Amino acid sequence: AYYGLAMAMSSTIDWVPPTYEDYLDVLRNDGAEKGRKIYDKAKKIFPDWLLFTQKDIKVRGSNLLNEENIQAAELVFSMGVDSYPNDLELHIQLIEAQIRLKKSKKAKESISMAIEHFPKNEQLISLEQILNSK
Repeated sequence: AYYGLAMAMSSTIDWVPPTYEDYLDVLRNDGAEKGRKIYDKAKKIFPDWLLFTQKDIKVRGSNLLNEENIQAAELVFSMGVDSYPNDLELHIQLIEAQIRLKKSKKAKESISMAIEHFPKNEQLISLEQILNSK
């Protein structure tokens, strides 16, 4: 749907967000930082526009984690959580990246945010207890 909308809008306005395929190509080829700039611009102009699917952003972030590109994975997962706040797996992946980067304060903030969405989730509660004990 967004692809068709982008094509229709491209003739009437200066900038439309890329299709999800093009956006994923940016993440793969140009990096998470450039992807974040496009994401921020799209959210500013079209706040409800979805640049990627849940599955695609999880796979991209996981690939970055596997490649030990943890900083980029954190950026990707943060965009995922922002776009899909009700996806527990994205929250956990973001927290994992933050822990691996030794960003305890950010990880605690992410856990608190995730617990707001999933108040009884044992995995989140355990992560919170572990980080609070350090």
